[in-house]
Amino acid sequence: MAFTRRKIKTAETLGELLRRNRRKNKITLEQAEESTKIRQKYLKAIEGDDWGAFSSRVYALGFVRRYSDFLGLNGKQLIDEHQDEFIRIKSKQVRLNAFGEKISTFAITPKLLISSLSIILVLSAAIYIGYSVKNLSNPPFINIISPLDENAQSREVVIEGKTNDTAVVDINGLGVSIDENGYFNQKVVLEEGLNLFEIKSTNRLGKQSSKMLRLYFKSEAN
Repeated sequence: MAFTRRKIKTAETLGELLRRNRRKNKITLEQAEESTKIRQKYLKAIEGDDWGAFSSRVYALGFVRRYSDFLGLNGKQLIDEHQDEFIRIKSKQVRLNAFGEKISTFAITPKLLISSLSIILVLSAAIYIGYSVKNLSNPPFINIISPLDENAQSREVVIEGKTNDTAVVDINGLGVSIDENGYFNQKVVLEEGLNLFEIKSTNRLGKQSSKMLRLYFKSEAN
């Protein structure tokens, strides 16, 4: 008894079915992309049954349904009939837009927040240290606020000024206290004639600045 070999007809895959219908309707991939807003590389992946090209099952099914409906087919029915073909799709936490392009996601997590705060603190400390070192490497400034007139009107005068808040001030060798903002004042008693006051400001590294204040006093009796 002779046996006749018959060619086994393989079932048409979903991709083959969609490609055949597109060509049957004489639609190019460019036209399909324009109408469906699905990029060509994903249309080719669908027609080639390359489901690994998709980031998740949800997006693959959405594109297939949209493409099927565009070709005049029942997208929902086709998806139900070809469920087994989508098993290979591995779900990834990637968002895509309508063109299948990745959308960057940014989530604020406790770990990210702590890291950001740490960076801010380190940068702030570095800036503060740099500012402090710069101030210490330069001689402190001295501004004489009062008196501005060399001719004193009274025997007692208050010398007022400002310098760096971390400096040490002395007037003619006498230590003068300064406040937290660097302001200082010292009452002095003038002698008849020319009075010279050397005001010195010294920082922690020994850098020093000085100014000479000249005050002339003449009593009314003279």
